[in-house]
Parts: sequence; structure tokens; C-alpha cells
Amino acid sequence: MNTATWAIIVTYQPDPALLARLLASLAPQVTGGVVINNGQSLPLTNAQLLEYGFHCQHLGHNAGIAAALNQGIQWCQAQGATHIISFDQDSEPAADMVECLQRAYQQLSTQGHAIAAVGPCYEDRKTGEVAPLLAADTHPDQYRKMMPAPETGVVEVDMLITSGALMAVEVLDQIGPMREELFIDHVDMEWCFRARHQGYAVYAVGDARLYHSIGDRVMKLLSRKILVHSPIRHYYMLRNGIALQRLPHMTSRWCRNMTLTLIKQFVFYSIFLPQRRQRIRLMLKGLYDGWRHHMGPLSQ
Repeated sequence: MNTATWAIIVTYQPDPALLARLLASLAPQVTGGVVINNGQSLPLTNAQLLEYGFHCQHLGHNAGIAAALNQGIQWCQAQGATHIISFDQDSEPAADMVECLQRAYQQLSTQGHAIAAVGPCYEDRKTGEVAPLLAADTHPDQYRKMMPAPETGVVEVDMLITSGALMAVEVLDQIGPMREELFIDHVDMEWCFRARHQGYAVYAVGDARLYHSIGDRVMKLLSRKILVHSPIRHYYMLRNGIALQRLPHMTSRWCRNMTLTLIKQFVFYSIFLPQRRQRIRLMLKGLYDGWRHHMGPLSQ
């Protein structure tokens, strides 16, 4: 696959060791890259980043993941990128992850598929669990969950998370940029559904692996491991989950499932998680703002 694959890493107050590990594992796999820093400062200097072949763009404030991705995409396009792959600051690709994605992309392209993105399977660092795939299904009311494995091959899915997703620049131009008013949560989900609405497909690659951390910490409840996000993240999750249901490309199946998910999340987070009063207040504000379509960063 004759490509110039450039990487985007979005950071906000990153852990220096994790960021250095991501850069070290990613640098041999890509043409170059850019760190889009959403915070005030970065623990690595520009000279240190250049040792990995990466540059840095400092936004000076938290503009949100969607705005950071859009800026990174524009920067990579200016460098002549044919393909772009994006990462969160707490991700780490396997040594052959990008190669696996490129190979799958080439195979799908040769077969005539309209590809929005290909992405890896995800192993959570905190729990050690591999996330199931939500396979695209013809049934209007069901998701088909699959546990990924190398023998899974390439599977069409409903969505991919941003981290590890490989996209062609020309396809990004057709589908359009990330929706910046979402700020943080469901940015990847909205883009994938928009792409599928336009006739493109999203694929997960069974033999491509990304180690990724989701949530701030893990809490054990009975026999289950629960990923705990901050109260502010729960605001965005509920707000955007409501707001996205107005968009024509979000399917009726997704809207029904999201409504049920929001109800379950509100009840569970209100009862079992710490900081209950703050969490309930922010979730209620998220529901209200989502209904009123008050978007962008949280205004306290």
C-alpha cells in the first residue's frame, strides 16, 4: 500500500511516561505525526517530539477532542498525507497495528468497498478485557456483539472509537470534519454514522490490536468491573446522547438503544458511584442541555 500515513495524537494534561511510550511504539509505523495539545503545557519539549518525528500544535486551552482532531487533520493534509490515523494520549498500538490496518484497507479497496475507516480491536489496560465488536447487522432492532480475535478477519461494524482509526484524506473530505459542538463524547460515533449514511462502511480488523484506557479508574461491583468516568464526562455523555437523536443519520435502532442506555446510566451512576450530588446535578444539566441543544464546552 503506497501511502503517506500521518498520525494525530490529541493530548490534555497527559502522563509523560504513557505519552512517551505511545510515541515510541507509533513512530516506526507512520510517516510522521503531530501532537495537538489541548492543555496549557506539554511534558515533552518540541525537540523531544522531533526525535520521534512528531511536531506539536499548542491550542492553549481545551478546545475539545473534535476541534483538536480537525486541526490535526488539516495539519496532516498540509504535509501531503494520503491517510490519517488518530490516537488518544493513553493508547498504545501493537508493533504491527498500522501495517495490519493498511493491509486490510488495501484488500477492502481492491474489492471495491467504500471505506470510511478501518480500526483495531481494543484491549483495556485497566481491566485486561477486550472490547466486543458491534457488528453492522441488517436487523433493525438488534446489535450483534462479537468477541474479536485474529481469526475474526475484517468485520463491518457500526462504529469505531477515534483512537486507532485509519482514514483516507479524500474520504474525510467527502464525509466532512468532526462535529465540534459535541466537544468530547460521541464524536467518533456521530462521524461513523454520518459516513454510513453517505454510503461508506466502517471496519474492524481482527489481527490489529490497540491497548487503550477507558475511564478514570475501575470500580468492582459484585463480580463486575465498572469503568468510572468523572462527573463532567457524565454530563457530556448524557447531553450528547440526547442531542444526537435529532440528527437524521442516527438510526432509529441507535436512538432506541441510546435512550435505554441513558436511563440505565442515570440510575446506576446516581446510586453506586461517588460524588453523587455533583454527578446527579451534572447529569440533569446534561439532559436539559441536550434537549435544548445547548452545545459546546460545559458552562458551569
